[in-house]
Amino acid sequence: MKIREAKKEARRALKGKLSKAVGYGLLYTFFIDGISFILPGIGTLIIAITLIPLYIGITEVCMKLSNNEKVKPMEFFNIGINKFGKSWGIFFLIILRLIPQLLLIMIASFLVTTMVSVELEKILGEDFTEISAAIVLIAICLFSYIAYIKYAFAKYIYINEPNLLIKEILNKSKKLMKGNRIKYLLLQLSFVPWYILVVIILGVAAFGMFGIVLDFFRGDILYTVLWILGVTVLGVILLIYLSCFKPYRIISSMKFYEMIEKSETKEETNENRE
Repeated sequence: MKIREAKKEARRALKGKLSKAVGYGLLYTFFIDGISFILPGIGTLIIAITLIPLYIGITEVCMKLSNNEKVKPMEFFNIGINKFGKSWGIFFLIILRLIPQLLLIMIASFLVTTMVSVELEKILGEDFTEISAAIVLIAICLFSYIAYIKYAFAKYIYINEPNLLIKEILNKSKKLMKGNRIKYLLLQLSFVPWYILVVIILGVAAFGMFGIVLDFFRGDILYTVLWILGVTVLGVILLIYLSCFKPYRIISSMKFYEMIEKSETKEETNENRE
């Protein structure tokens, strides 16, 4: 199964390089969050403008790391800036291609949930407007992501073949994803436990913040300090955890792409021989 193989290959690629991967992940996180914190408002705008190219940058850094290539500490930034224009070009063309599908998804989701809501209201005599709105939103997000998946390989293709035109990159991604969209979706869903753990850590941290405020207003300095230390430790754990998770997820997806591409290349070669 390609999913297990991809994750296994990712773990193998990170073996002995986890500390470097965490380091690059931390630099990326500190840069993204640091700019927003140091320059509120303007910093958020800067990150919004550079987020897509910087993600291409950290993806290429992870790719180089998995291939045992040398990587400089802030190379993700340099890569992102150098690939700024084409990165956004790929993003905007994907959006343009998805607009018709997204409109159909929105209309279909609205019509189906509205009809179901009306029928349930007739039977049960209760208003299901809010529930219907939530279902519509979830359906739109889910089907939009499924529609996007066919272009999910675009970033890896761009990194490997930077001279291809944007249209060629998207067409190749679409071709490679044919028959593999469900597998790719399952690969991404396999990381859900990681996200659940993040939510748990954030929940405990939120409880800790409540404890800080409560004990502070009670005048209990000792417990306030202990709560602050606890929340700080949780923050550090979460930061390191996310810095491990990001390279692992990126490299797993990249290995999945490489397996599909090798398989496709092999099939084309056999067809040409025949």
